[in-house]
Amino acid sequence: MDKGNTKTFLDYLEQKRNIKIIKLHASGHADLATLKEMVSILKPKTVIPIHTFNGKDYSAHFPVRK
Repeated sequence: MDKGNTKTFLDYLEQKRNIKIIKLHASGHADLATLKEMVSILKPKTVIPIHTFNGKDYSAHFPVRK
């Protein structure tokens, strides 16, 4: 992945679209209970699954908040 393009894209989201980007990485693979706890603490509007085989299932556990 081109890090320059990624930075440009993230800058666009933050500066032009007023979307706050928070990067969070957990070492290893978090289980569903741990992810739910993290989401309940951070209260993000959206959770975007990365590196998962069950990404379509996330909306059932982490609906988009308004």
